[in-house]
Amino acid sequence: MLTSNINPVSPNIICICIDKISDRNTSGRLYHCYSNEPVYFIDICNLVIEIDNLFDSINFPQASTKLREFWKNNNENVGKELEKHMTPKEVTEQKGSQATFVVHVQYRQNSTWQGNVVWADKNVTKNFRSALELLKLIDNALSESEIKQE
Repeated sequence: MLTSNINPVSPNIICICIDKISDRNTSGRLYHCYSNEPVYFIDICNLVIEIDNLFDSINFPQASTKLREFWKNNNENVGKELEKHMTPKEVTEQKGSQATFVVHVQYRQNSTWQGNVVWADKNVTKNFRSALELLKLIDNALSESEIKQE
């Protein structure tokens, strides 16, 4: 399912598999090259945190700003070279029961993300300029698919 809209050699290809949509939460699985196992998320906020933690651990794309924290982050994976366990093709072949999105974040500037997202079920590609815009694109796609299902 690797589309021509996503750079197949990028180290940070992410596949978001939406498995459950409810009024309060959207949950599912997140796949990336650095793990054979999915990363489960229970809501959209958890999804954003997991993705940002991945980018910090692989240091790509590099953040243009550094977060300030009350406590020192003792994540031992930060700055270490992580081993790839899956190819980008294997990552993008994952499927969610409700919807699937392939995300490629190209930059982390102005404390947010810029890149593109492919709604894999419809093969529609959109660019986004912030994490919030990415979430709105995903939410709009999920709303559209719910309307068509009814």
